Amino acid sequence: MSISPKRYIFTTWTLSVMFTRRYFRSRTALFFSILFPLILLFIFGGIFGSSSGTTFNIAVIDQAHTDFSKTFTTELGHASVFKVKPASSLTDAKDQLQHSSIDSIIVLPAGFGAVSATTHYPSGEAQVLYDPSNATAGQTIGSVMGSILDKTNSQITGIQPPLTVTTVSSGTSGLTSFDYEFTGLLGFSLLGIGIFGPINTLPALKKTGALQRFRTTPLRPLQFIIAYMVSSLAAGAVSIAIQFLVAVTVFKFHMHGSLLIFVLFTLFAAIMIFGFGMAVGGWANDEKQSAPLGNLVTFPMMFLSGVFFPVFLMPIWLQKISAFIPLTPAIDGMRMIATQGKTFIDLGPQLAIMGAWTILIYFLAFKLFRWE
Repeated sequence: MSISPKRYIFTTWTLSVMFTRRYFRSRTALFFSILFPLILLFIFGGIFGSSSGTTFNIAVIDQAHTDFSKTFTTELGHASVFKVKPASSLTDAKDQLQHSSIDSIIVLPAGFGAVSATTHYPSGEAQVLYDPSNATAGQTIGSVMGSILDKTNSQITGIQPPLTVTTVSSGTSGLTSFDYEFTGLLGFSLLGIGIFGPINTLPALKKTGALQRFRTTPLRPLQFIIAYMVSSLAAGAVSIAIQFLVAVTVFKFHMHGSLLIFVLFTLFAAIMIFGFGMAVGGWANDEKQSAPLGNLVTFPMMFLSGVFFPVFLMPIWLQKISAFIPLTPAIDGMRMIATQGKTFIDLGPQLAIMGAWTILIYFLAFKLFRWE
């Protein structure tokens, strides 16, 4: 039986409105699509959003008690990379180090800063103590201390070293670590709404016989999929808009690219991700089938796409695999737009991979869709 285009669109729109209302009446759906991503946003925002640089907590133990050591201790407190914590003794400092209250202990031993009889300059050797479980922080603090002492030596002797090094950030100025991490959190939200929603809802509708009743109507699978996708996109738009508002107002998120390009790219990513949820949920008969298959799809995206930690930390062979995981180009593209001001022309590789996945997954979703 043929359906007029006007009737086709009206039926699809009516069904999408019904699904949207049903979604926003579900407390469970609202928790996992809006509240849970916000909780993660505040957790990661608290970790990465406080400053644009790294700060180490240290304790300074002055065993020399010279004028030079006292001045040096004061100057360490003014260094932006250090936050000096009080410690009554070396034993107290080691106890704090053991409990991870501080990252390292800087000891100025007896005689540090005393004038040498041979050079006639203050001399001595500072010690950096660190916990073996946090060796990276200890070694970094040691390097920073070496740089500070090199500058101090130059000021004392008046001799500038002939060879020096200057560090210059290649990224956009004014960005914080949170600006880079935020797009990964948005990617996680897309997973939650686009995949976990359909793989839980559709098998439940099949179990109650609701989808089978739809089958007795002139409704076609394409109409159902489009209506459900519009509903999910509406929920995703609300969730991402709230997260974006919180990121800007609370954690001072900086958008260096075009907001319109960012929104359109994110919309394309959401449509692609929804196809995976529709393919799994539309094929599965019940939750026993959809749950493990959904986890099989989402876990590689969650842990290999740069959601919670950078892809460059992975082995080279795993990075090559990660580049073709659907969520990776989505997160990379959002990050490049937000932090580097890239446009669609610059995102050709990401759009190509996402486009290929979108065509493939919706082909499977239509072929595998079952009413019961």
